[in-house]
Amino acid sequence: MCEGEELTGVDLYDVKRNDEDLSQPKRVDLWIARDPLAPMVSNGWVVLGDDSPFAEVVLSGADPHGWPEIVGILLTHQDAEDEFRSELVLDKANDLPRYDVGAEPLTIEYFFDGPGTKREGEWLTPAQIRDLMGCAKQYF
Repeated sequence: MCEGEELTGVDLYDVKRNDEDLSQPKRVDLWIARDPLAPMVSNGWVVLGDDSPFAEVVLSGADPHGWPEIVGILLTHQDAEDEFRSELVLDKANDLPRYDVGAEPLTIEYFFDGPGTKREGEWLTPAQIRDLMGCAKQYF
């Protein structure tokens, strides 16, 4: 995210098989939060499952320790002109770093395998990931 962009909502969900229509998997919401209260969260530093920095929690109760193997995340952003969304899927969610609610997100290193990283990925802080990825809106 860049200057002028802000995060306005996060949806965390599971994807289940839809026996009625195999081409359309079912989305099962795990946690939905809107309207960050903390500037750090508006800037994209989110601890998934932590309700405390949001004005509206549509669905509470996401326990990262109990997540399914694969989870989806829908991020809602806005700038002065538009609202836009980005979506990603975390494979092997149970292998993600563990930290307590209230942990300082800026100090946690994450295994990141994306543009600008070494061939097999590397452990980076959120600031380093942001430097590599650039603005959120450029992907839309």
